[in-house]
Amino acid sequence: MSRIVWFEVPAEDRQSQLEFYCNVLDWGKTSYGGPEMFNLGDNLGGEPTADVEHPVIYFEVADIEAIQGKVEAAGGTVVVPKTDIGGGMGFYARLRDPEGHVFGVWSKE
Repeated sequence: MSRIVWFEVPAEDRQSQLEFYCNVLDWGKTSYGGPEMFNLGDNLGGEPTADVEHPVIYFEVADIEAIQGKVEAAGGTVVVPKTDIGGGMGFYARLRDPEGHVFGVWSKE
């Protein structure tokens, strides 16, 4: 079963969104040498970003290419194909379900 590992929240002002959610929901912050991100513990994190219009949830999967194929076979579409995050942080893809909702998948390989 896939578990949630990452999420993105829309943000025009990244820092104010970070502060808002951390203060309101008592979330922690972390940084891996770059901008601060949400840290909810138990290997769950996220970030505010201007790259999305709606919140996007990412699920851990073993094989992104296989999931992309399953999504297309089930009537969904690939929005962003498998992409290397860089820095040894793994890979991600953004997908759209048949109703138009975007979600993401992540894999170490």
